[in-house]
Amino acid sequence: MKRFDLRVHITPVLAGLAGLLVVNLALLLLVTQPRLSAARNADETTAELAGAVEKDVKRVDGLESSVEEMQESRAVLERFFREDLATKKERLVAVQREIYGIARTFQVEAAQLKFNHESVVGTNLVQLTVNIPLSGGYNNLRQFINKIENSDLFLIIQSIQLQEGDRGGAMLNLNVRLVTYFAVEDTARLRSRQEG
Repeated sequence: MKRFDLRVHITPVLAGLAGLLVVNLALLLLVTQPRLSAARNADETTAELAGAVEKDVKRVDGLESSVEEMQESRAVLERFFREDLATKKERLVAVQREIYGIARTFQVEAAQLKFNHESVVGTNLVQLTVNIPLSGGYNNLRQFINKIENSDLFLIIQSIQLQEGDRGGAMLNLNVRLVTYFAVEDTARLRSRQEG
């Protein structure tokens, strides 16, 4: 058996190694490099898509938050119309009772209340104006006005006219004009009355 001598067979060995190197380079350039490039592109695309998804998630969260706020606002508005702006029949009695009750509490004389109502254009609301002639001492009238302004019945003081009263100014006369609103019970009936 002959021994392999590298010095004698160096050229074929180098040629074989060179061939393997060429095959490896060819595989690197033709197979591995495109796959690495595709993987880099996929990573970049994934990063871009992840950024776009994150933006969309934030936008959706913002929209969901807006929807929740709108639903809460709608619920508050519905409660306002249902409870604070009830129908005329319900509101008129409550408003009269509130005004006379406050007047009694602060020992203020409330003469005959005068009511006037008109529809608010473009809505299903009616504006109710109440003129209240009052007489009493300064502190009592001031407390009456404060209590009206803080009433749960959504009463708005539109104007106050002060006149000197009896007893050399010890008693004052006021004419207070309040405004409040109520929902129309039957919008069609009210409109037909206005047109007719």
